Amino acid sequence: MLGGNPSADSIDDAFKKVVTIPKLQEQPDNVVLIVGESHALWPFLPEYENLELVPKELKFLNSPNCFKTDFMLAQGTGTMPTINGFVTGLADAGIYPNSQPESYKTKYGTGIGSVMKALGYRTVFWYGGFEAWQDIKRFTLSQNFDEFYCAGDFQYEGGNSWGCPDEVLFKYVEKYLNKEKQEKTFHIILTTSNHPPYNIDVVAKGFPKEEIKQRLPDTICSDEETLNEIGHIWYADQSIGDFIENVEADKPDTLFVITGDHAERFNFAKEVDLKTLSAVPCIFYGKNVSKDLLAENKVGCHLQIIPTLAEMVSKKGDTYSSIDSSLFDDNGTVFNHYLWTNDEQIYKINKKIPEALSNKIKAARQLTAWRVLKGDKIEKSGQ
Repeated sequence: MLGGNPSADSIDDAFKKVVTIPKLQEQPDNVVLIVGESHALWPFLPEYENLELVPKELKFLNSPNCFKTDFMLAQGTGTMPTINGFVTGLADAGIYPNSQPESYKTKYGTGIGSVMKALGYRTVFWYGGFEAWQDIKRFTLSQNFDEFYCAGDFQYEGGNSWGCPDEVLFKYVEKYLNKEKQEKTFHIILTTSNHPPYNIDVVAKGFPKEEIKQRLPDTICSDEETLNEIGHIWYADQSIGDFIENVEADKPDTLFVITGDHAERFNFAKEVDLKTLSAVPCIFYGKNVSKDLLAENKVGCHLQIIPTLAEMVSKKGDTYSSIDSSLFDDNGTVFNHYLWTNDEQIYKINKKIPEALSNKIKAARQLTAWRVLKGDKIEKSGQ
């Protein structure tokens, strides 16, 4: 049902794919995946674009060196489910792999650390919070990440119980990149600032609060609390944009990917559709990227970022493992823990979904449960 080879002896082998047509003319030395805290799609949508909450990223989107999805389904409604998805490359099955013993015994060949390492990249995980949260340091280092850095490794002022300001996190990543040796490196950066208690003085950073207040639509409240939260969305974009501009100036061949861990934290004043409420952006940007690489109005899910990156940075004949298709494939229907889509509309997973999709979702969740609880080996009848 999932397109795997039933004759294989392991899940990793069952979902091994071979690159036939490289997507980039040259392999980038640095690949950076930014997973923004509560980085939702809605500020990018036409009905909210005039608020100018994400001007830096919109500049990248309008560049010829960029392609994007129309929208993307996040792995979950929380940060750790999304990180579990990237680190394992597996569907959400209501299990936290970071708390399971198997995750510290074997490496998930479908995970982004394993895939990028096998393709020749040193792998580095950056987190704006602290290593004890969800055992994230031990988990990522167990899953083919060579290095891990977090707020506890940085010197900074401000911040809160969740960690350091985004600009501090990006400053340290930038410093690492500036000192980097001649070695291909993959970085995943998980931010924290766009999260309660929203204690960054965004007005002092340049957030035009009063101007934006005058432009708010009736779907968004204009109280001080909401404006402060919106200011943190603006601040996140500024931090991401400044970082990309600085790195691009020094290392112009860097490939950047921007997405969000989830979207549902923001409370709208009026009911909005599921796309506005739940979707996250997915932006690929870099010197060797072309908008023609991806069809218009393409939709996807977080797990597809892994094979998409693999297809982009690989040479012909390279292999990688993925239970999902890349964004370049005609993948049809995509889903996450409670939503599915095959076009511009998003639906909830319920008893009304097509039977074939229901069976595919069950298969993906069963596969995840087996892999996380029992390991990579496939037990066949008679064994």
